[in-house]
Amino acid sequence: MQVNQEKDKYKVEIRSYFENEADQNLNLPIALLEDEVWTRLRMGPDALPLGAVQVYPSAMYLRLMHKTFKTYTAEGKLEKYTGSEFNGEKLKVYSLSFPELERKLEIVFQNKTPYLIEGWIETHPALADKQVRQTIAKRTHTVMEAYWQKNGLKDLPLRKALGME
Repeated sequence: MQVNQEKDKYKVEIRSYFENEADQNLNLPIALLEDEVWTRLRMGPDALPLGAVQVYPSAMYLRLMHKTFKTYTAEGKLEKYTGSEFNGEKLKVYSLSFPELERKLEIVFQNKTPYLIEGWIETHPALADKQVRQTIAKRTHTVMEAYWQKNGLKDLPLRKALGME
């Protein structure tokens, strides 16, 4: 799936090997992309939309769950983090709840520039058995590198510094 913004619309290309989904080329209205929330949060969480908002859910979620790429009504909230999954002082959480999808995304982050993301919690029914499942992801490492220059075989050992091996 590829989404490109062109003036007043999104041009969307969807490719699938599932016969009933077929390839699609769509022109859709501009609305918040869940996939952009992560960057917008790091730029300044106070600018994130609150209350009822039309959102295109995560492209990965939509594809894996075989859902239609369209806007869904979500409830955006920005609150003090009161849970116990993440450690830190003065953490905040931005959440998007999608009633129609029975899905919720919670992004927990530090409440000061550069608003480091400590992790996230995603909750939704599984595709196979419809039981509600929860994924919890936690930041374990942070490395400040010119990563765009570190893409050769000689750079593979750097993966250890990120806890990827």
